[in-house]
Amino acid sequence: MDTEALIKKYTEMRKEQQLTQRRLAELSSIPQPAIARLESNSPKGVHIDTLNALLSCMGYTLDIVPVKTVDDSYSSFLERAAEILDRKAEERKLLHKKSIESLKKDARELFKGAMR
Repeated sequence: MDTEALIKKYTEMRKEQQLTQRRLAELSSIPQPAIARLESNSPKGVHIDTLNALLSCMGYTLDIVPVKTVDDSYSSFLERAAEILDRKAEERKLLHKKSIESLKKDARELFKGAMR
């Protein structure tokens, strides 16, 4: 994610939380003009400490995560698909077991009725 996209995302999150720049300045002790400069993508650049402090006040943090490659995404997809298939197989086994038990119960009741 480039800097412009990062700042745009931060600004969207601030607005979603209905925080004004002024209120965020009060919460973070970052001067409101600095917040305005950050949000305007001024040429002075973005200070990570400033952005992290603002995000922290909103319940977020910056993290460094590995970039997913196509192979990673495909592997994750396959793992998730296998989990879903395993769960569906277990659900089918349980449903089959319940069906057999229900049929046995119905057969016993029919047998009892026929013996009367």
